Amino acid sequence: MTDKPKATFTYEEFTDTDKTLQTLNERLHRSVMSDSMRSLKESGDIRESISKYLLQCKKDGILDYTDKEWLDICIDYEHPNTKSKEVVIFEGKRYRRRFKPAYTSRSGKSVYRWSKSWDLLDTH
Repeated sequence: MTDKPKATFTYEEFTDTDKTLQTLNERLHRSVMSDSMRSLKESGDIRESISKYLLQCKKDGILDYTDKEWLDICIDYEHPNTKSKEVVIFEGKRYRRRFKPAYTSRSGKSVYRWSKSWDLLDTH
């Protein structure tokens, strides 16, 4: 599971991906420029759509995973049920599970979505 896959895609797949991302980014820009509560919700939905689309492109092999993304996937595969701040050992190194707010309310008091990652503890 530790060998990172290489993206393999056709020109048509790349062009379709680029057009879809361009359309989503244009919608996001219009939504952000309009300063209403409805547009805030819409911009969050568009950001989520972009994230899901990019993730699907990576799963389909159209785009490459970054090294950090691939490491997170590998550790998640080995340790699927870890809690926040739990420390695990992966390939001889210690990592801590971390959760951060990915999407919050305008005031920042409510968290609607969390992102998760792994932090390397051993630095030597």
